[in-house]
Amino acid sequence: MWDLFLRVLKHPADFLPGFTKHKIYFVKKQQEAEGIYSFYFRFNKAIHWKAGQHGLFFPNTKIEGKQWRVFSIVSIPQEQVIRITTSAPPEPSPFKQHLQSLSPNDVMFVRGPVGEMHYTSNQKQVVAIAGGIGITPFRALIKEKVHTGIKTFNFHLIHANKDDNHLFKAELAELTENDETIELEYVNTPDEVNAAIEEQVKKHGNTANYFLSGSPRMIEGITKQLHDLGVTNITNDPFKGY
Repeated sequence: MWDLFLRVLKHPADFLPGFTKHKIYFVKKQQEAEGIYSFYFRFNKAIHWKAGQHGLFFPNTKIEGKQWRVFSIVSIPQEQVIRITTSAPPEPSPFKQHLQSLSPNDVMFVRGPVGEMHYTSNQKQVVAIAGGIGITPFRALIKEKVHTGIKTFNFHLIHANKDDNHLFKAELAELTENDETIELEYVNTPDEVNAAIEEQVKKHGNTANYFLSGSPRMIEGITKQLHDLGVTNITNDPFKGY
């Protein structure tokens, strides 16, 4: 909570949209992998967000337990749909049970989207480090970069997941096939993760923007590693609703 407070103070414009609540309408559910689903929502009134940001999602009815969850927006505004991707464990929370039970045109609400993990005009190199389903905001960032055709900076993705189970891998390969400014790197073990990070720090030092997305434990560990390597230019997105 203290970390969030400091982030809001440092980047107030990126969190101001959190005061606005939007009505969204369920479109469809799509299975991405075993136990992983995307949920698509349309909206009647315009919703503005930047690729890489996340929203606070609320059901249209009271459910048991926590009434909201935070999800990164997987889609970009040009796709004209809000898409989130999340895991569906064998015994899901009441919130995820509600998601799974939605029918077309059912209403939900979203606050935001918010967050400072997005492109800025002064970036020269982005090193994006994702753990597991933490890849979700980076799908949006890569999609946005390809869609706009921006070549003024490079983007290097490190996606860590065990058993070569890398979400969006085929889609991202197709998206970036003709874009030499985007590199995709997939790793599986902690040693491979550490080596990949050290290689990027060796190349770019603190001149790159390091974007981290994953579990709070992963964020904490990689942040410490980067600090030990002399890197302070870090933006993180510790997911809690996935």
